[in-house]
Amino acid sequence: MHRWQPDGSSRKSDPALLEKIKAEAAGTPNGKGLLWKVERDRQEPSYLYGTMHVTDPRVVSLKPNAQSAFDASKTVVIETTEVLDQAKMLASLMQKPELMMFTDGTTLTSLLSPEDAARLNKALEARGISPASVSKMKPWMLSAMLALPACEMVRKAGGAAILDIKLAEASKATGKNLEGLETVSDQFEAMASLPMEIPYERPRGYGPARRSHR
Repeated sequence: MHRWQPDGSSRKSDPALLEKIKAEAAGTPNGKGLLWKVERDRQEPSYLYGTMHVTDPRVVSLKPNAQSAFDASKTVVIETTEVLDQAKMLASLMQKPELMMFTDGTTLTSLLSPEDAARLNKALEARGISPASVSKMKPWMLSAMLALPACEMVRKAGGAAILDIKLAEASKATGKNLEGLETVSDQFEAMASLPMEIPYERPRGYGPARRSHR
């Protein structure tokens, strides 16, 4: 099992691991399927489309079949409609700071070995983030932050929107009924409720980082 390295060095130095991951992904049944049609006799069909919270043009540009399904739909349901009002969303989250930050004496470095703390600080500094500014951040939150590649951070800083936002804006512009499955607070509560060990694990075959406590 490969261990998570916050600086991403394993991805660069272990091409064999990357090829293994690609092979496993290729073996997944319908692994490239993004658009699914759900239908029953004498009822209008519904469509399920897989999205990612990134601004990559390959993600936010709908393929013709997905665009046709969107155009034919009267109601569009995304994760949360709160993405259309960032200020309101942040104000809601600020009412529950314990979901994102440690509110006791815990710090990130108190949960990591010296080696992993140094590696984490290196990854943060490479992104222009002061380690001190995130020292009280919950591991799941920081893990999500570090999961974004540099190119994604640049696009977002430039105002690029994720697909959910683009679909929501297009729905309102064309008079579709727009609904959300949950609130951002619901999402954060779910992430914050995970056992502390889970945020230390990353996808792409990496295992957990070592921690200094038990």
